[in-house]
Amino acid sequence: MNYWFVTALCLIASALQAAPVRSPPLDLEDRHGLEWALNDDPVATLPWAKKQFEQLDKDKDPKRWVRALWFYAALVEEWKEIPGIRALVEEGAIIAEREQMHEEFLAFRGFLPGIITEETQGINAKSEDSGQTEAGYQSMIAEAKRLGVQRVEADAMASYAFYLRDLGETNRSLQLLLDANKLLADDLKATDLNRMSMKNNLALAFSYQVQKDKALALYQEIDGYCSRVRLRSFCVTNDYNLGKLLLDDDDLKTVAKSEAYFLKSLKSAEQIKERWSVATAHSGLITFHTKFKNYDKAVREAEHAIQLFTDIRNDVWLADSYKKGAKALIGARRFQEALEFIKLARETFPPDFRPDFDDLEDLSYQAWRGLGDTGRALEHLEKHNTEFKKIAKGREKSDYSKLMVGMGLQIEEEKNKVLSIDNELKNQKLRETERLRLFMLVMLGLSLLVMGSMVLAVMRSREVKVSRMKMQRILDNIEEGILTINSQLQVESEYSRYLQVLLGSQENMTGREALPLLLEKTTLNVEDRSMIHETLRASLGEDELQWFANEQHLPSELIYPEARGTRIVAVHWQPLFDKNQRVQSILIGLMDVTARRHLEAEIALERQRSDRQGQRIRDLAQADAQRVDDLLHQAQTLGTRLPLALESDTQRMSVLRELHTIKGIARTLGLKELSAESHELEEQLQRYSAATLGLIEEHSARFKDTVEGCLGITTQIFGRRTQRQVATHRHLAEVVDRILPDLMERLQEAGMQLRGLEIVDQVLPWSPELLQASEQILLHALTNAADHGFILPRQQGLPTEAPRFHIEAHRRRHTIEFIVRDNGAGLDLKKLQALADKLGFIPDPGRSVADVVFLDGSTTANQISRTSGRGIGMAAIRGICQQWGGEVHMGTNPDGHGAQLLVTLPASMLKASA
Repeated sequence: MNYWFVTALCLIASALQAAPVRSPPLDLEDRHGLEWALNDDPVATLPWAKKQFEQLDKDKDPKRWVRALWFYAALVEEWKEIPGIRALVEEGAIIAEREQMHEEFLAFRGFLPGIITEETQGINAKSEDSGQTEAGYQSMIAEAKRLGVQRVEADAMASYAFYLRDLGETNRSLQLLLDANKLLADDLKATDLNRMSMKNNLALAFSYQVQKDKALALYQEIDGYCSRVRLRSFCVTNDYNLGKLLLDDDDLKTVAKSEAYFLKSLKSAEQIKERWSVATAHSGLITFHTKFKNYDKAVREAEHAIQLFTDIRNDVWLADSYKKGAKALIGARRFQEALEFIKLARETFPPDFRPDFDDLEDLSYQAWRGLGDTGRALEHLEKHNTEFKKIAKGREKSDYSKLMVGMGLQIEEEKNKVLSIDNELKNQKLRETERLRLFMLVMLGLSLLVMGSMVLAVMRSREVKVSRMKMQRILDNIEEGILTINSQLQVESEYSRYLQVLLGSQENMTGREALPLLLEKTTLNVEDRSMIHETLRASLGEDELQWFANEQHLPSELIYPEARGTRIVAVHWQPLFDKNQRVQSILIGLMDVTARRHLEAEIALERQRSDRQGQRIRDLAQADAQRVDDLLHQAQTLGTRLPLALESDTQRMSVLRELHTIKGIARTLGLKELSAESHELEEQLQRYSAATLGLIEEHSARFKDTVEGCLGITTQIFGRRTQRQVATHRHLAEVVDRILPDLMERLQEAGMQLRGLEIVDQVLPWSPELLQASEQILLHALTNAADHGFILPRQQGLPTEAPRFHIEAHRRRHTIEFIVRDNGAGLDLKKLQALADKLGFIPDPGRSVADVVFLDGSTTANQISRTSGRGIGMAAIRGICQQWGGEVHMGTNPDGHGAQLLVTLPASMLKASA
């Protein structure tokens, strides 16, 4: 059913507070009682709602008829059960609008696309389908806002958010739900049920974003609400959602808690006869029992779910239940039945729904392997790998093609294709080798079990001897360390010859203590070795559950330091059970994976380099070419001056000011890597000491490498663009346009929106030099104003106004005058005076003590952020002014609110390019 309609019908209600359950007969005038029944026992309420609707006359009692249609439609699972539903709802929307029943009108409009009335004609004209397109959702939000129904507006935002999530825009979706949740929190008319339903939507979004802690907190809050009120249908859904979240956790103790919520959801759903909720609860229990290897229970739950989803005709969930049931049947070793379930899953998935066929191929591989048909098993394993490889290559090819088309470049295309194929083949070989290794370990374990059975069953010593010789021949010719340890943790007689090579010992290992042999030369400390010893002792002689609970303490890799380098050995621990299903002995497989780890590291490093180069190309392609060239050459020049920063504090502060400016411009251009490297180098230079010289040199090298890499790209790929273009008819607004996106983004991150920006430009025409200097000045000035005027005060809990900025540029007789004003928190003159006293600063006659902020290292911020708190930005403005023979001063706005920055530069700069 349409998500908007379901949520809107439940949440746009008038005041609903926790109250005892209302029992039929209900009153159409009592919307409170109707909505309570809707969220408590909709199945039992449906006959009464249908009777009310059929008995009413829309001409004689239009309001009750609209209310009855709304309530009946909300209870019906399948809309096609109401004859002529579209005509009825369209007529209901017209009557609801006429009778000013805003909530019902918006609910009807959200259900059927294309409903156009006189009031909504202008809005809906933007979209052919007002209920299922982005423009349609936006128009519903606008209409709810126009009618002043905040709860409906919040529900429309939630519906729009889930639409965006289905399109893959998860960040926009989550932000919309956060905004909707805040809108309801501020609405005095909203009820507890309104807020809890919206929090449920937000919890689903957090789950989708893998933010489990936030989702869990919301579900537990809703669970507390459900324990106080009796809303069975609403609480059934929350119990299932909470169980599903716990079920997906990696910690088994957390997973174990999910069963109680599934059973609670199942019991309540059966009481109110909600078949869909009963079926989904069974579906959750399939996965729960499978995780804890209760396969017979999991199969029974799958049969229940399959029957129910068949009855309610939901093919997607039915196919998913077949797939989960197949996994449980494989665990129960009922392989032939599992293959039948896999076949039914393939046939049941709808044609327009793409299932995870990769999972089905993997299940088929396990089932055929269990039946002993290795050929069929490997066939499905190959399909599994081929499908995975095809999907990965398709995505990589698509992303690369978009980059090539968007940038119009051909960047060593054939070379990159070869590298991509080579990397993929290496990864594929690693995966296949790992699978084959595990397969061989299992086969060897089974072989050892067979050999042990033969020793007990066959009395003739000759046959026992032949069997041992065959097994030893296998062990002597496999390049993997294989041994079995008994209940005394001693090595049994059957072990591979390669084990001696791997451990560097030629002595007979039969009967020796296994753990000293394996662990003595490793990097494990005494405590770790003791933990391994106690884990094995606690598991031997116990059942599978005990082993499963303790195996996490056994290492999967051992590291052996050697003179020529570190050797890495992968370890696989496999329990061997007796006839009572208790751990009798443990099979251990050792494999030298040093070369593989080195290869994986090389592949990861190469991929990292390729990703970094691709990101550089994308960033440079999207930025203004001339500004990029100017910035890179400025950064290259600064790179040659970096050694001077270590000679004196004066040189260091000069470099810091210029580096701070480069960081800010790189941020506005979207050059993320250069901005980040500038920031890191800035951090190290500020912490300058003898102990940090090594880090400073390292970050200096990385900074220069980034600059040279970007210059190489602009030269080799984009062509040389270093010849400066002399611009004419340029103005101050161009400079502000460059800085504005970054400024707005920083304010939005702090939860604020820019509400005003006024520019007064009386300096036409501008010279390139003056524009460049003004860009650097305004970058630091606006950043400082945003941080100290709005962001930091808001973080401290102080009241702040909506941010507004005013920028003026005037041409005087001998000077160019800049004024930057804001309506922020203003200047803390007491704190500034204390800072001036500490630094021994005395302002010039007629100037404010606020000019202390232009000293190097001077700041009033209590903590350092990425853009403020270091005392560099304002000092950089002073440095730019001094470079051109100008001045800068800070003070309070003429109206007494906010702050004002005054910069004067010589008018000769207008002729600097002549």
